[in-house]
Amino acid sequence: MSQMIQCACGCGSEITLLGLNGKPRKFLRGHQSRGRTVPPDDYWDLRLRKMHTRAPLCACGCGQKVLVTMKWLQEQPKRNCRIPLYVEGHMPTILCNCGCGTALPAFSKRNRPNKGVSTHSWRMGLQTPETRQQVQANVLLRAVAHQEYTQSWNANPPLCACGCGQPLHKTARQLKYSSAGRQRYLVGHVHRHGTLTELTELETSVILGSLLGDFSLQRAGPSYAPRLTFTHGCAQLEYAKHKADMLSRLDFTLSVYTPKGSYSQNQVVRGASKSIPALAKIWDLTRSSGKKTVTLQWLSLLDARSWAYWYMDDGSCGPLASSVRNPSKLGYPSSICLHTEGFSALENQLLAQYLGTKGISGVRAVSTKGDRYYYLYFPRDAARAFLDMIAPYVHPSMAYKMPQYFRGENGTSSY
Repeated sequence: MSQMIQCACGCGSEITLLGLNGKPRKFLRGHQSRGRTVPPDDYWDLRLRKMHTRAPLCACGCGQKVLVTMKWLQEQPKRNCRIPLYVEGHMPTILCNCGCGTALPAFSKRNRPNKGVSTHSWRMGLQTPETRQQVQANVLLRAVAHQEYTQSWNANPPLCACGCGQPLHKTARQLKYSSAGRQRYLVGHVHRHGTLTELTELETSVILGSLLGDFSLQRAGPSYAPRLTFTHGCAQLEYAKHKADMLSRLDFTLSVYTPKGSYSQNQVVRGASKSIPALAKIWDLTRSSGKKTVTLQWLSLLDARSWAYWYMDDGSCGPLASSVRNPSKLGYPSSICLHTEGFSALENQLLAQYLGTKGISGVRAVSTKGDRYYYLYFPRDAARAFLDMIAPYVHPSMAYKMPQYFRGENGTSSY
């Protein structure tokens, strides 16, 4: 058996001392050049010396060698590096063949003769002096017109469509090579979409009330405008459409789908508005502590319509009071509940106390599951006062949450 040795390149491979030709060897086949790395500085110095050794004389006839610099060499591709024909500054210039008067070097970087500006190739056939003059005049007119257009655009630019208030200033190159008329957003602002900067009193009322219920205010980041979202069961599709109609200026999009990962196959309807700058004030009002928190300042802005939308989202009606001494109370429920399990105990107590200041006394926060969750319980008199207040604003599709007293003969709301 032939003696075994390790490859001299240091790879750790074992090879026979004698090759197939019977001669001693040191390397595995193909490993001869391993380990012979040339330091970077020596590599560039070696290339530069070779370029200077074979440098030709300048083509202008001055007798100087075309000696390139290290900077020029490092900027060139490693393969197909062509030595220039002229010393820097000795190359003659020519005029573009189209007649525009543009001066350019006589040879390209690949040492090929230049004929003209590459983008002027369509003008090359215009060789007569008359046509050249006409082309030059047209080019000058277009340049002047484009300059005037750029100045007029930047003098009164449109505002970014996201509502940030920043103008859409553009350079002459941007106006020349982009469809500026169709651009509506600054770079990075396209995700903001909305243009509203102020909400109406009606929109504010519906939003503030619904945020106590099923509305959610989301924001992708500090520089993003907020947007509203909600999710209802598919049985409440008409109610979802009603919300989208009431807030039509926020451009709600409704979609019906089956949630992934859910045990039930029931479909839900999801609504999402565009990102609207006007919602920033409501974001600061309802999320002053970083998350949605009920505050006295928030509650002070609610009206009867706001309470109605909250009840349509989270309210439920108890059994009717059938054995009461006062006949005028027949048809009213014995109680109603507002399911506020998502709020803390302090927030539920604040809601109950504030409703008491509005003449709806007796509301109390009831704990469930070992004081982990709370909901608001309205006894009979408080339920009657509350339902009387919100009845004019309850949508017909949600009339099933109202007692028979507020319904017509066909079971729909009479308001």
